[in-house]
Amino acid sequence: MMTPGISTVTYYNYGAAMPLLRPLDAYPINVLVQDLRPEVLSLKKIPLYVGKAENGFGEVRDVLNRDDCPVPVSVHRTPHCLSFAESLSHRLKSSKTLPSKEVSKGLLLVEIRTWDTHAESDLFLDYAIDVYLRSNRGERLGSASIQGTHEKIETQEIGRMSFANHVEKEARLSAIVARVLDEKIAQLLKDPLQKALYGLR
Repeated sequence: MMTPGISTVTYYNYGAAMPLLRPLDAYPINVLVQDLRPEVLSLKKIPLYVGKAENGFGEVRDVLNRDDCPVPVSVHRTPHCLSFAESLSHRLKSSKTLPSKEVSKGLLLVEIRTWDTHAESDLFLDYAIDVYLRSNRGERLGSASIQGTHEKIETQEIGRMSFANHVEKEARLSAIVARVLDEKIAQLLKDPLQKALYGLR
């Protein structure tokens, strides 16, 4: 059985539980994240889109990223939140550690091909992300790709929550999906890409 209320969430905050030290903070590289999801490129979905869920009436609605939104968030879907691509970039490297062009030794290009959560009997994720590491001279130093379809996201830890405390529900589900994103980042940055990154230090 699906945890009651999962399908009523319309926002996930991909800025939740942001680590103080990001995976790429120690490397003198810049990061560029491109959202190449077909539904975003075709303008069928906005860049804040991260998945689908049903509302309390069984209607399918978009779930949007709530990272860095004004507080309180308007029920009219404020457009001032960070896009999913921006949230992914922030989880890879802190903006405070982005080097200038003079000291940067390379660029990590991240291409989001798919990222879509959807609630059925539980919460599931479709994803596909490619990364390419290039030197300042344009040489490709390494690359990595991950993808998955209908991958279950474990939500039992949030417990049974009623619709009445949807704020807590959103916060706890946001922590879960943000952690899943961090896990996917870790998969992308493992060897052999990790060795290529070390070579730039």
